[in-house]
Amino acid sequence: MTHRTILIDDEPDCLGILNWQIEKYCPQLQVIATCDDARQGPALIDKLAPELVFLDIEMPFMNGFELLRRVKDFNFEVVFTTAHDEYALKALKLNAIDYLLKPISKADLKAAVEKVQKRLNLKSKEMQQAKLTSLHNLSLPSQQKIAIPLHDSILFFNIEEILYVESEGNYSTLYIKNKKPVVTSKTLRHFEDLLSGYSFFRVHASYLINLAEVAEFRKTDGGSLIMSNGTEVKISRSRKDEFLKLL
Repeated sequence: MTHRTILIDDEPDCLGILNWQIEKYCPQLQVIATCDDARQGPALIDKLAPELVFLDIEMPFMNGFELLRRVKDFNFEVVFTTAHDEYALKALKLNAIDYLLKPISKADLKAAVEKVQKRLNLKSKEMQQAKLTSLHNLSLPSQQKIAIPLHDSILFFNIEEILYVESEGNYSTLYIKNKKPVVTSKTLRHFEDLLSGYSFFRVHASYLINLAEVAEFRKTDGGSLIMSNGTEVKISRSRKDEFLKLL
């Protein structure tokens, strides 16, 4: 019995190599589709109902974590593929079957596929419903921690306490509920990647906001948001339509 498999990666060369590796080393998998545009991924998954998805993390328009949030029926196993190992913890929290670093070796691929087979053999409706519930809960996490390294210490905050993150060149300032702002040398893109899958949205080149902390949307002067602490945050025209869809 073969398992229906979809490959999603914005790099055609990576897609081709992985497809070839699966054909050569993993006859228990049947690749039913490949996709090099993350925007088409959710609809493709919903339409073909695969048992397994090999999913790149870093892609234009939306990353792998965001793509999974847009899938209607999360009833399949996931193997993440990426060139960056800093996503390992998030991949594990999403209950991924495995996490493969590029370039993917034959041994790592075969080991991941063996895990997939074991999981599929033991899979039950209760397990899948628990995974779906876990994914949906990422939008409103409870007591999830974030670590902020400073020059002489590391600060820990609950993610839900973050109101918004503001970019200042190569630095970022985190505005936390009932606490002083925290300045860190991490870029806004770093926090956008780190907090993807949670209820955060980049409304402007300089602002990443917690959607749960938006108190008001003002349509005047191109659009702006009033956060729960009273701060007004501008929203760029290019992001306004997507923001309104999220609401």
